[in-house]
Amino acid sequence: LMVGNQAGWPIGQFARAMPAAWAVLALAVLVWRRPRWSPRALVPFFGAALFSLLWTGWPALQVGFNWISYGNDDMANYCLAAERFADHGFYAVPTMAELSGRDYTSYYFFMHVADMMRFGAEHVVAWTARLGGLKATEAFMPAILALALTQLFAAAGLALQLGRHRRRALAAAWLLAVSPLFMLGTLYQLIAQVGGIALQLVTLALMTRVWGTTRRADQMRFGVLTAVAGTALCLFYPETTPFTVVTYLIFQGISLWRRRVTPAIVMGLTAYTLFGVVVLLRHNLISYIVILVKQLSAALHQTNLSLSLFPYFLLPTGFSNLFGWMPIAKDFPEPILSLSIIVGMVLSVVVVWRAVHEAWRLHAAAILLLVQAAVAVLFYRSASDFNLYKLAMWMQPALAIA
Repeated sequence: LMVGNQAGWPIGQFARAMPAAWAVLALAVLVWRRPRWSPRALVPFFGAALFSLLWTGWPALQVGFNWISYGNDDMANYCLAAERFADHGFYAVPTMAELSGRDYTSYYFFMHVADMMRFGAEHVVAWTARLGGLKATEAFMPAILALALTQLFAAAGLALQLGRHRRRALAAAWLLAVSPLFMLGTLYQLIAQVGGIALQLVTLALMTRVWGTTRRADQMRFGVLTAVAGTALCLFYPETTPFTVVTYLIFQGISLWRRRVTPAIVMGLTAYTLFGVVVLLRHNLISYIVILVKQLSAALHQTNLSLSLFPYFLLPTGFSNLFGWMPIAKDFPEPILSLSIIVGMVLSVVVVWRAVHEAWRLHAAAILLLVQAAVAVLFYRSASDFNLYKLAMWMQPALAIA
């Protein structure tokens, strides 16, 4: 979508041709490679996805495409920008007539071209809208629901990163499906977060699986997969890339320390992936760096607690909220409230201890959870309420696996 739109084509022009072309290519690869897989083994995972779809998206069964959930200002921005990308090329300069009221979506030229804001979610909404012949406001919730299911499967894939623990992957998928904070990301219309976390999990699953080859041709092929996923992550949700990079470096550091992998494999796959990301991003590498610097600067900003809008995880009740057994904005009566906090604290300690053990065994999800927990402590110490609130939602896939 990015390549076509930045080449000057409105996404609406190739919205329906693109999935048809990719479907033909996918079928050709499946026929050529003939992978071994069991439909019966996949049924429980699709069951978790179907449950999550109905559990989260039931209002769509009542009002159809008129469902707009919270209808917050972020959704409005995403939808207006999506309409622009659907009807115009990425760099199409708006006319004075359009800016004077003929087409208000033209103002998003300044957000994404001049200010270099990330645009991956807007492209997906534009593509979904034109694919279904819908307005962007009608396509937004179907798009974010689809991305939520992608995150569900990606979490199961990361749990299977070492090629075993199928039951653990299935349990993680079902736990994530019923996680209130996972569902909140969809209902609260945080589409960049929902799709970005899915891409983060996919990238980590690809980067940390056991390839076991030093052949340059094989590493280049593997590098293509990881580069595509990593590039999409940089375009869609750059804020999570530091977590991805640190997790990968720790994973490879433990691998080298325990001599589970040779340095040649690590260096080769890493180099080919980085090269592929730079090639695919092209000049978007500059906007990626700009966005990352802006977000990191905002994350380190000291919060004025007297004006806090998201104090939930600065309070002891945050331990209950994190695991989803107490609503964020409503406390249980005593003594249930105190008991839920104590159980949440104990479970947090158990999960972190277990994650340390699993990280030493090279489970990428455990390493990711430890990195996120360390950053959560930093956010708590600086009273960064909003960032801690967002991080609690980011942690849900790794927490479910743990």
